[in-house]
Amino acid sequence: TKPDTFAAIPAPSPVATQVIERVRAAGMDCGFALVTGDPDAALSIPLATATRLNIINVLTDGTATARLRDRLASGTAFNGSRIHAVTVPQLDRLPFARHLANAVIVAGSSKNLSARELYRVLRPCGGTLIAPGLNSAETQTLLAQCGASVDEIHKEENAVIRGRLEGALDWDRAVPSDRLAGGPMRV
Repeated sequence: TKPDTFAAIPAPSPVATQVIERVRAAGMDCGFALVTGDPDAALSIPLATATRLNIINVLTDGTATARLRDRLASGTAFNGSRIHAVTVPQLDRLPFARHLANAVIVAGSSKNLSARELYRVLRPCGGTLIAPGLNSAETQTLLAQCGASVDEIHKEENAVIRGRLEGALDWDRAVPSDRLAGGPMRV
């Protein structure tokens, strides 16, 4: 059952504020965000509150997922609507479609986290991968191993900003053709 009133949502932490600012600056503040390493939703709740992102909070332990869902259901209106707590036993094989997430956020260390899988689910044309929960060396390793091109890795920001897919064109600009788009297309 849903409570009649919800607990006040605390002010976001400095890290959460920085993440919110970064996804807004990248224009990735709506759509989907994949968050790992956030079992208490300390980042997911402020992100859902301050943006139009739907948060997929990935946890490796079913018990932790159940606890998070209970917490969200009893203290917020986000459970299942804006924040989706999902158990994924193996973070090296994420069960999500390619290019799903506008933002991928590593909020804390996670065992067997695959940089390539995080990049695989990151959307092209501006999708942002950041790791505020890792130290600088761990973040640089993650960025180096994700498979992003040199142009997409922003070392000074500890981020990946994904570019266009090879062979695809930006549909926001007048272009003669897109080799990845198939036809016929009808509306």
